[in-house]
Amino acid sequence: MDSAPLDGNVAAGILASIFYPEMTVAATHCAHCGTVRPLGELDAYVHAPGVILRCSSCDAVVLRVMQNRNRVWLDLRGMSVLQMDIPDEGSP
Repeated sequence: MDSAPLDGNVAAGILASIFYPEMTVAATHCAHCGTVRPLGELDAYVHAPGVILRCSSCDAVVLRVMQNRNRVWLDLRGMSVLQMDIPDEGSP
């Protein structure tokens, strides 16, 4: 290796550009059964302190998210891929 690795802060720009408000149309790939569907079509459970999204095909947990006033916890272990379209520069 020619250079030492940088810390994770270098990913801030690209992550900010892809995690935009309309996440419900992002394609999720269930890590358990491989089903591909928009995030908005997953089964949502809000009984817990946060939201749990489960695969509508196999019922596996795909995503867990919890938020308090100044912090968010996001667990994506249940999906193998999250695919999103990036809006054009001039689009809202």
